[in-house]
Amino acid sequence: MTRIPREGEVTGFSSWRIHNMIKISKKSQYGLRVMAYLVQNRGFSSAKKIAKEELMPEDFLEKILVRLKSAGLVKARHGSGGGYSLAIPSSRITVGDIVRPLEGKMTLTLCLDRKKGFSCPHEKGCLTKKIWLRIQNLLNQSMDEILLSEVIS
Repeated sequence: MTRIPREGEVTGFSSWRIHNMIKISKKSQYGLRVMAYLVQNRGFSSAKKIAKEELMPEDFLEKILVRLKSAGLVKARHGSGGGYSLAIPSSRITVGDIVRPLEGKMTLTLCLDRKKGFSCPHEKGCLTKKIWLRIQNLLNQSMDEILLSEVIS
């Protein structure tokens, strides 16, 4: 019987660790949480209030909110009663809409990311690249099918 390695334990491949397989960053986790928060708390909420209630570092949250604002997902209002709110209805925002501005282009393997300049010696005859591409496309498709309004229902 094969023993399953514990999380973080190095196995036969020195750089491979179980917890590094496919991991959603804190940035995306917080981004989705803050968007769900804004749906549930209609009106404007300050970053300070959101950070306190959601147990997030305020400075990190501010950076996330700036990116979400640049993507047209949230709007900001200054002054008394200001803060952040959704810019468009939650029924028109997908998980992909939230994650992409925070992560940039997401790829599962280096060979699928042309911008990294990675050159694989097996690329021409690679039998697995099409599998990774299919999985990546399914992941992106799934994120584009899940609406923010579904997340909070």
